[in-house]
Amino acid sequence: MINHKDYTLRIAQADEGQLAAIAIELTLEYMGLALSAMEGIEAEAVELTDNTDVENIDADEFNKNNEAFDNYIDKAKSCITQLIAGLNFEEEIANSLYDVYLYVFQKLNKAYLRLDKEALKEAQELMESLNEGFLKGQAPAKAPNTKAAGPQV
Repeated sequence: MINHKDYTLRIAQADEGQLAAIAIELTLEYMGLALSAMEGIEAEAVELTDNTDVENIDADEFNKNNEAFDNYIDKAKSCITQLIAGLNFEEEIANSLYDVYLYVFQKLNKAYLRLDKEALKEAQELMESLNEGFLKGQAPAKAPNTKAAGPQV
């Protein structure tokens, strides 16, 4: 689960490059939670189709997973939006990052609208690659400027 207090402290102490890395990390956290909620939705849907005894269906659990999925996808999209808003297009890498972020945003929309697990996993893999780049120091010397926008936690 996401420790908001920890992220708040890290964000308060972060420079521009660290803010981008934190936003990517948060995006991955929310994507992972969305994937877990999606799996819960799928499990409940299977139970709904297999269960002929309507009284034993747990609609509350289905609704809970569905609301959680919606919430986590929205939060992941919000992080991506903040990453896009913070791009400094005077830097060469900004256009490439913009394309990646936009593609990830589109995949999140597809995952949301169609409950498409593969779209969510593809978005997650792309963000994991970006995260690995930041962790290995392969990020640009001046990373995207997310200080003004900052990720919403």
